[in-house]
Amino acid sequence: MRTLWFIPQGVRRIGPEEYTGYQGGIASTLTPISKHQAAAVIAQGGHRARELVSLLEGLGFEPELDGSETWDKASLVGEGFNRFDKGFNGRIHQISARFSGPPTEFDDLVRRFAAMPATVVTRTREDSSAKTRELEVLLDDRYGHSARIDVQQRKDSGLISARLQVTSRAFFYRWDKRDAVWSILARGRGENLEEQQAREIERLGFRRRRSWPVHDAPSGGLLESEAAERIRLYLVGAGVDTDAISFTPQRRQGGWDVAIAGGPTAALDALHITDDGHIGPREH
Repeated sequence: MRTLWFIPQGVRRIGPEEYTGYQGGIASTLTPISKHQAAAVIAQGGHRARELVSLLEGLGFEPELDGSETWDKASLVGEGFNRFDKGFNGRIHQISARFSGPPTEFDDLVRRFAAMPATVVTRTREDSSAKTRELEVLLDDRYGHSARIDVQQRKDSGLISARLQVTSRAFFYRWDKRDAVWSILARGRGENLEEQQAREIERLGFRRRRSWPVHDAPSGGLLESEAAERIRLYLVGAGVDTDAISFTPQRRQGGWDVAIAGGPTAALDALHITDDGHIGPREH
């Protein structure tokens, strides 16, 4: 059965995004993801990834280097006569980063991840091979992005590492195989298929893989809501029960002082987070 081009397929709702001011909308085969929508998806992915960096740092992990950010190809909707022949007409926004582990036992990390609230960690799965022990941690979906953390310990050295990956849903951005036919006709105009694809990816904000700084201040500084959530996840990583705690951010130059009410000790009454995500004691 031929896919009817005039019926929208691959429909994806993109939620409002505070950093870019995007109010929300829909992308589909009739309205491919726009540059403004792509910017919102990029910002949403960065927002979610930064939150989980704070969770890992609360556990004692440290970033090894800057991460990476891509728009990867994805099969999304059918083309031509065979609706199951999808081609690569979708794009997935993805951020990944690697971390070195804390000086602790692997079993302790397994227990700490398993004890986290279901609103943070949805599932953990442990595995083992001759050379490594592994823990897969699936996290709550937020801002249109799923997330996972893969923790690994080498049995020979005992060294622990982790990889964070944040992934969006697939968004329709161009016909793949249909445009390939037109590209044959376009070659006489000096543009081949690879150049056309590169131009389309550039339209989404960047061409191929680019660096994603783990500690980088968002344009305009950190939002109040993100400051509070990152402090909360930092404490969750540190093993603190945050269910009865309230967080009140107050803007300070270059970051936020976040007052903590209902904490486990009187000493933990506030923390400071800089716009680039470093968390530490509040300066008096």
